[in-house]
Amino acid sequence: MSDQADEREPDAPKQDSHKAADEVLAARPRRQLSVRWWWLISLFAVCVFPLGITWWTLNYGVKALQGAVEGREGERCQTRLKALWQGLSLYAEQNDGRLPPAALWVDASWPLMPKQKPNDPNSKPLDPINESESVFRCPSISKKRTGEYGFAYSIALDGAAIKSLDGYDAAPLVFDSILMGRNAVSGLDTLPKPPRHRMSRFNNVVLGSGSVKAVALGDKP
Repeated sequence: MSDQADEREPDAPKQDSHKAADEVLAARPRRQLSVRWWWLISLFAVCVFPLGITWWTLNYGVKALQGAVEGREGERCQTRLKALWQGLSLYAEQNDGRLPPAALWVDASWPLMPKQKPNDPNSKPLDPINESESVFRCPSISKKRTGEYGFAYSIALDGAAIKSLDGYDAAPLVFDSILMGRNAVSGLDTLPKPPRHRMSRFNNVVLGSGSVKAVALGDKP
């Protein structure tokens, strides 16, 4: 009996070694899984995340640049409308206080536009010269479609005597319009929809007082 017990005793370490080997084999897939997840996280951190940051920067950077460009064009548009008001006001001063006929408002006011050099009688009209009539063109339109204007004169002021008008100072005179022709005439119903300037947020309108207003869609000047 003692000999048989002695023969069984060496089997105990073998069983323990088998159990340890099984535990090692069982743990190996978990280690492989952990390594796989670590590799995926590293790939995301090295590749995907920087690409996402780059896309976000480019996307919002382009929008910011577009907003800046449209902002400058909106300011140039307001400058031109102010110049149109000056020319139309000079016309009225020289014609018994009457504004020009609507059908010829560009032709009538063109010779009276502010000069680049006010004290030089040979100076040509403002913004720019070369007989291009650029002052009558909205810059947001003229840079895209040569030959189109984009401003309209108020039909309500057709040849009107300024002194006989109630509320002339608050009346729209010239404004952004979907009409692209020369000498375009309309009411405010032709304001662009969506608005033309600053990423489709507002249109420009010059009033009889010479004040230029940025008008959001649905608002009144």
